[in-house]
Amino acid sequence: GFTTLTANMDPSAVIEFLNRYLGRMVDVLVDHQGVIDEIIGDGILAFFGAPEPMADHTAKAVACALDMQLAMADINRENQALGLARLEMGIAVHTGTVVVGNIGSETRSKYGAVGSDVNFTGRMESYSVGGQVLVSQPVFEAMGHRLVIKEKITVQMKGMPDPVTLYDISGLDGRVLLPEKHEEISPLAEPLDISVRRLNKKTLENREIRAILTHTSEASAMVTVTEAVNQWEDVRISLPEGMGAFYGKIVRAEDTGGGIIKVQIRTTSLSPEAYPLFGASGAGQ
Repeated sequence: GFTTLTANMDPSAVIEFLNRYLGRMVDVLVDHQGVIDEIIGDGILAFFGAPEPMADHTAKAVACALDMQLAMADINRENQALGLARLEMGIAVHTGTVVVGNIGSETRSKYGAVGSDVNFTGRMESYSVGGQVLVSQPVFEAMGHRLVIKEKITVQMKGMPDPVTLYDISGLDGRVLLPEKHEEISPLAEPLDISVRRLNKKTLENREIRAILTHTSEASAMVTVTEAVNQWEDVRISLPEGMGAFYGKIVRAEDTGGGIIKVQIRTTSLSPEAYPLFGASGAGQ
């Protein structure tokens, strides 16, 4: 939701907001000997193991991803103090064979990586939610005994004939590094009438889906809708006037019968006005 979240911000404020986040992430990547392939808006692609061979490149990438997630806490404390939106980031880590070199022309080129495993990593990332580090089956096979695994998930990726297994990790070498989100879903004192709009490749669709927000936790929301929605869709939720908005990814959609669909949304960014609905001590308090 970063692109649409900043659509109405002053350009200089957008640059400051974005650079605070990117600057910290780049520092962590450099500390772990990551090579930054490109920065696209609020997204970063980096690789490990080139130009110099690195025997432990998979472990360095995983450790870097965990440290990047830990760094988000400081970024969000500063954002909140400045009255800015709270951000969350999803990360995917994959290992495979790529072609690395100078790509472009004599006029302009860059040192980067290309290949199907780069594309696979991008598809993996689209299934991540805020605060999450997802690793692929090859990463698990390379260092599974060293990973602290929260959950194994199976997804059907575009362009892949068979389901793909991904691992949601929280630590390394027996140490849990990522804090647990407060996921006890609490009912709101009164359900709220809201509207849901889909995000299609970072473009916000015009059509609104009417819905009701019933429960929240620190990182999730439960809503009911009467129109079919799909798991893993990115959405924007508009709250009643004066209460702001939030962005998230649909992680569960259950048809409960009678045309009612119960949806769980994992939040990815919150406007400052929406903070009170997602307090760490639970909603409705």
